[in-house]
Amino acid sequence: MFLRLKHLIRRHMTPGSAWANTLGMAHRRLWGRVLPWSPNLARVEIEITSACNLRCLNCNRATSLAPSQAAMTVPQIERFVGESLDLGWRWRRIGLTGGEPTLHPELLRMVGVIERYKREYPSCEVAVVTNGHGRAARDVLSGLPPWIVVKDSAKTGEPLEFEPFNQAPIDVPEARGMRFSLGCSITEVCGIGLSRHGFYPCGPSAAIDRVFGMDLGIKSLSAVSAKRSRAQMAALCGLCGHFLNNYGAPKTSRQHTSASWQAAVRAYGDHPPSLTPW
Repeated sequence: MFLRLKHLIRRHMTPGSAWANTLGMAHRRLWGRVLPWSPNLARVEIEITSACNLRCLNCNRATSLAPSQAAMTVPQIERFVGESLDLGWRWRRIGLTGGEPTLHPELLRMVGVIERYKREYPSCEVAVVTNGHGRAARDVLSGLPPWIVVKDSAKTGEPLEFEPFNQAPIDVPEARGMRFSLGCSITEVCGIGLSRHGFYPCGPSAAIDRVFGMDLGIKSLSAVSAKRSRAQMAALCGLCGHFLNNYGAPKTSRQHTSASWQAAVRAYGDHPPSLTPW
């Protein structure tokens, strides 16, 4: 209901107008504190690999603090496409992410599988979300078909300002008054996430589960719902620094790693969690 209300207001307001400014203030003061952000079940980010060619500070896929070479398989992408078509699931956007997706040796085959869905639903945007770093990445990107949208952040490896992903809200003094099931804007703007361990309310929450080992991934698309996603958010958002954006946490170019993340990263280094595959 709240998502539909916001879309209705945006459709009929002028950027910079009093309505727009009022909505922005409402977002900052209400959504994530009092009112819930809504899981966007029409968008999905698929983390096809956790491998990355950069080590960005505060990476919200935890590739710097908890590196991994693990990746999804072509049969898993075939399953995703098959379930989507069988259920008549209308994705507005499918994003292939990492890590760095161009490092996946089967990226072009995966794109070919997703083309089955694109033929049935041509209005769906299919994107490859890349850092665009290095000749190898650019060579792979140049071989993608023209219907693929390339989202290139053009990173260089230099420190950039990001939200403090590894600052767990449960580690801050104000945590007692926070309702983590309300989520943050990422689940609504970017959509849900899919990793080799299942569906999550957003891409970053899949990375949290990979490090903390709760094994919360939903194992079939038919079981995905706003209610199930919100239950995941209640467990995972308390470990995600993006949630603190609801409370005005500033971006930073320095690594911030709170106590819960420090403990999880130490445990991950000794023995990475074993999660149920999707």
